[in-house]
Amino acid sequence: MTDNHHTAGAEQCLLTAGLEATPNRLAALRALHGMGYAASAQEVLEALPAGTMDRVTLYRTLDTLAARGVISKTSAADRSFRYCSTPENGITPHCHFYCRKCGRMHCLAPAPLEQWAMHTAAEHNVDVQRIEIRLDGLCAACSKRQTDHS
Repeated sequence: MTDNHHTAGAEQCLLTAGLEATPNRLAALRALHGMGYAASAQEVLEALPAGTMDRVTLYRTLDTLAARGVISKTSAADRSFRYCSTPENGITPHCHFYCRKCGRMHCLAPAPLEQWAMHTAAEHNVDVQRIEIRLDGLCAACSKRQTDHS
């Protein structure tokens, strides 16, 4: 996928959310689109070209994008947040797996549990505005390292 495609997709996500496509928002979205996992703000900052924006501006940008539904903001077991998006369509509801050893948060395919939650909400006539499902444990790489050292 070309940078132009990522930029066009990022611009469209912002416009659909009623946000102006500022250079900072575009840079943050392009960085997230290229990461392939739910990244911490620090990881996003390190993925940006040097001098793109400072840490405070990035946090504000990520919070704005999350508040408008352009990206998802998920809590991690280490009391920080991870952010994710896809270049094609912003965010799609999905679960996450957090590795307690390396701290990486993986995006998982949408699961029947999320469908159950929405079905249950409809049954009880409630308006669910957010579903956050996170599984914690050891990722395959950390689990293998732990087994190798046993």
